[in-house]
Amino acid sequence: MVNMSKAQGIFIIDASAYRRARGYIYYQDEDTKERMSMIIVVRKINKYMTSRYYHSEEFQKWFPHLVMAKCMYDEDFLAELLKINPKIRVINKTMRELKTPTAE
Repeated sequence: MVNMSKAQGIFIIDASAYRRARGYIYYQDEDTKERMSMIIVVRKINKYMTSRYYHSEEFQKWFPHLVMAKCMYDEDFLAELLKINPKIRVINKTMRELKTPTAE
């Protein structure tokens, strides 16, 4: 269980995995071949998180002490997170436009 009142930000970043033989690979949708995204909830945002591009594995490697929860991107789940904590900052670090719901 994650205490969302303690969360300061939600990062939406490209989902990746490390493969020993190939290095980092990006998850892709099987039907559309588009890159998939991941939601990472953090307890604190620092300037290094926002200063450059990170994929999910790299983000978790550099900031393991700040990551509270993570999951694959889902608009409905993001909307629920925003209902719980409407003041939380959502940062899209992907190279594409995503629909991000607002808290109602």
